[in-house]
Amino acid sequence: MAKKIGIITIHGMGEQKPNFDDGLKKALRRQFRNGVNADIAFKGIYYQGFIQPYQTRVWNDMGSRATVG
Repeated sequence: MAKKIGIITIHGMGEQKPNFDDGLKKALRRQFRNGVNADIAFKGIYYQGFIQPYQTRVWNDMGSRATVG
């Protein structure tokens, strides 16, 4: 029985697009033989849309409290 490969990607901080991992997927598929590509499953976890309003508020609040010196 052939082994299957599962790859999960999770984006980092900052404003990300839902297709943040497209470049990685393309690069990895080029590295594997054609027969192996059918056995690779990618799953991107995209949560930025849910947390961005909170992250923006935190950064704005931090900036308004910053002091120099």
